[in-house]
Amino acid sequence: MTSKLDNPAEYLRPEDRLGRVSIETKLAHGVGSMPGNYKEFVFNTFLLLYYSQILGLSASWVSLVLAVTLIIDAITDPLMGAISDNFKPRLFPSLGRRHLFMYMAILPLGISLFCLFSPPNWESQQALLAWLCFWAVAARLAFTLYVVPWAALSAELTDDYEERTSIVVYRVAMAWVGGIAFQVLVYSFVMQDIGESYGQLDANNYPVLAFWLAGLVMLWATITTHFTRDQIPYLRQPTDPTPLNLQLFLTEIRFAFASKNFRLFFFVSLTFFATAGTGAVFDIYMNTYFWELRSEDLRWLGLSIVFAFVAFAITRSLQNRFGKRDIAVVCLVLLIITLVTKVSFRFTDVWPANGDPKLLPLLVLFTCIQMFFVTLFSVMVVAMLPDMVDEQQLLVGRRQEGVFASAFSFASKTTAGLGLFVGGLLLEHVIAFPTQATPGEVGADTLITLGVVDGLLIPCFFFLPVYLLSQYSLSKEKLAVIQAQLPQQ
Repeated sequence: MTSKLDNPAEYLRPEDRLGRVSIETKLAHGVGSMPGNYKEFVFNTFLLLYYSQILGLSASWVSLVLAVTLIIDAITDPLMGAISDNFKPRLFPSLGRRHLFMYMAILPLGISLFCLFSPPNWESQQALLAWLCFWAVAARLAFTLYVVPWAALSAELTDDYEERTSIVVYRVAMAWVGGIAFQVLVYSFVMQDIGESYGQLDANNYPVLAFWLAGLVMLWATITTHFTRDQIPYLRQPTDPTPLNLQLFLTEIRFAFASKNFRLFFFVSLTFFATAGTGAVFDIYMNTYFWELRSEDLRWLGLSIVFAFVAFAITRSLQNRFGKRDIAVVCLVLLIITLVTKVSFRFTDVWPANGDPKLLPLLVLFTCIQMFFVTLFSVMVVAMLPDMVDEQQLLVGRRQEGVFASAFSFASKTTAGLGLFVGGLLLEHVIAFPTQATPGEVGADTLITLGVVDGLLIPCFFFLPVYLLSQYSLSKEKLAVIQAQLPQQ
């Protein structure tokens, strides 16, 4: 049972908003999703491939290094959330409790991402592992400094149930649009195929990737931070913030996990993103070695953005008829079916052979269907977060946007942490995938094992978030009752 603070905090908006949140504000906030999308795509797709297949490091050692960075994330994400929830800047008071941290993160984030994918030409494996560890930790710390305060803004912009979903739609839409555009850029102009070579296996392409990754991440982080500053007067600010100390930090975490819906939200996010992240590690191996797709083929997967917009278009009408939880559960079950079917068709000889012109359009179609379900699921789950913040204020007398957002941030970053860790172990010890392998020359048994792990085993783990999500109990009607009991702000 959640206990309530003896002296609950008071949260006031310096100015009352007239009307709804503008489209310009939704777009400016949505742009902030692109740095994380770019980082996750590059980490999931290329980080293990680069350090293992190209630089020749052991996949297990790379995985171990990345596991260390994941442990650091487990501490810094909730710490950053608690800090930003209880922060009142003295030097730059006009920046509120979120934006100062976002500004501070921009340059370190760009530098660390650039260095991570452009290591010195060292022959020592130990030196390369040390380089990987240092800059992976630096990138995670800088990204935490940026993304936790940015994500907390979503829960503060409005109290309206439907408009909260609308804000998330813009946020996810910008992530998908920017992410797909970045993927097309990478596969079309950065990872270019030369002759019979595969662009994603050319070491010379990675410094160029590092340049574009760092530059674009800093650009979008700067834009979202600067162009949401005008919203600071409309955001709740604690009237008497408590300086953060260890006791307060532990209290914040204890209060957060005392909420049943938050616990479910956290473990749904954790299990979903960990499973998706492990699968994402195998995507580049599946596309390169199992399906034998070149960079010029992979860019066509970007057409899946069309189905993401179909999902955005029907979100409002679906939510008018069904709850956020129910939509998310159905989407996740259908996603599992799609993933299993895709690889099963290869094992049952339904698919055309590799190299057949009919294969690529069919793979693009399945990718589009996956995008549709993932988009709807993502919108619904993220839109639950501000609802839980309202419930938490009623339960304990404290708003915890930062702590709750940090939970989602930590869970989503497991796509590049736990996913890479588990993926690396599976590649080396279960699949026994060779390093510096050439497409078309990998043994059939190895490819069959790769397909079974990626297409049949990993999708089954999505049933964990399906079950957990089915226990979530905060409906639109219950939220209205909660908001009616909150103090006027």
